[in-house]
Amino acid sequence: MKKAISNKISAKLVVVVSVATILSMVTQLVPANVMATPASSSNQLMGQQIDSAITAIQGGNTDEGRKQLLQSEKLLEDMPSASAAEKHIEAALQALKQGDNTGSITHAEEAKKMVNGS
Repeated sequence: MKKAISNKISAKLVVVVSVATILSMVTQLVPANVMATPASSSNQLMGQQIDSAITAIQGGNTDEGRKQLLQSEKLLEDMPSASAAEKHIEAALQALKQGDNTGSITHAEEAKKMVNGS
């Protein structure tokens, strides 16, 4: 009976050590930017989304800019830590509605800075 228990413990120990070894090898072989956290990649995507809105507005395509800002706002609603950035997106949409493209771009840029942490 003791030998059977000892064999089970040994087998579990081998599995744990094997998994730890594999994880160690993977983290050494895979660059850190490939193993980015979901939060950082979603922030990066959000920054790109806002950038698309800014580019559209600068190019005179305010309808597309509005669409991009609305999508950004929806995504930010799911990120409680980004409430200040969301307020800037709302202000950008309001400015755009009033025909103030420059104000809209300014608020969008501020939101992007907050999302990117700069």
